[in-house]
Amino acid sequence: RHSGSGAPPPVRRAYRWSVMAEGKREELIIGPTGVPVMAESNWPKNDAEEVAASVWPILHEAKRLLAPSETLKRIKVAFEGTSYIITGKDGRFHVFRYCPEA
Repeated sequence: RHSGSGAPPPVRRAYRWSVMAEGKREELIIGPTGVPVMAESNWPKNDAEEVAASVWPILHEAKRLLAPSETLKRIKVAFEGTSYIITGKDGRFHVFRYCPEA
């Protein structure tokens, strides 16, 4: 529904994969204590724990750098052949790993 304010209505996007290029994708969810609470079956358990341990300090440092009124939408970290996108809300953080060349 258009509000008549002259601005078009907001566009809803399928966010989950829209931020990533085509390729192999995996998802990891980290809980409010920094421990993995869910990982796709093809994400090895020890790797999920290692990624969570690496992501947790990054999230805390990013939060420390923001003003109280600012929020962090996502962080992207890219390595040769693999990229990670970190998003979060309400103490749950989603880590998406994808390989654009896959």
